[in-house]
Amino acid sequence: MSTPQAPQEFLRLPEVLKRSGYSRTTLYRRIAEGAFPRWIKDGRIALWPSREVDAWQAEKLAAGRA
Repeated sequence: MSTPQAPQEFLRLPEVLKRSGYSRTTLYRRIAEGAFPRWIKDGRIALWPSREVDAWQAEKLAAGRA
């Protein structure tokens, strides 16, 4: 039996920049390179699924420790 997942949360650009440590230009460059999760458009707002950003952070942390 699988455990229920918490509802998906979404992050706006300022929080994504804070978590990634990237500038806006670098963030969008990494997205274009496929090295960072793409945003989801909600009207005029760009949102990032928090699970994807968390997974990206965990991957970077693991790579840094290897």
